[in-house]
Amino acid sequence: MAFDTDPGLKQGEFDCRSSLVEAPSSGGAPPVEAPAAPPEEPPPAAETRPAELILLERGKPSRTFPLGKDRVIIGRLAESDIVVADAGASRRHAEVRREDSGYVIADLGSTNGTMVNHTSIGERTLEEGDRITIGRTVLEFRRR
Repeated sequence: MAFDTDPGLKQGEFDCRSSLVEAPSSGGAPPVEAPAAPPEEPPPAAETRPAELILLERGKPSRTFPLGKDRVIIGRLAESDIVVADAGASRRHAEVRREDSGYVIADLGSTNGTMVNHTSIGERTLEEGDRITIGRTVLEFRRR
């Protein structure tokens, strides 16, 4: 049995290939190794384009918040990444996380809840143009 390593594989990935080798015979042809199966195509890369939230005031864009970190907190606290000056927003209201599948918004147990496209959510993957409502504040999700 022999093991070969492939430096091209990332941590947590593995590839296993088996082969059948016949035992040497007395005076016959050399052992024949079965061809390895062709490598599988890697899965398509996750959507990695940067994204942003756009604050809408009276239906028009007024401020842009780039989602440059893996986790962005939205709330009334001054320490929040996106500070919302809205009495209907909790101090730590919601978070937007960057994941392999894209961006996910999650309510952080807020008093008044978080809505995406007028539907209350606990957690939801964001799609282009989704409108997030926190209190009376509306943010629109956009890819750059």
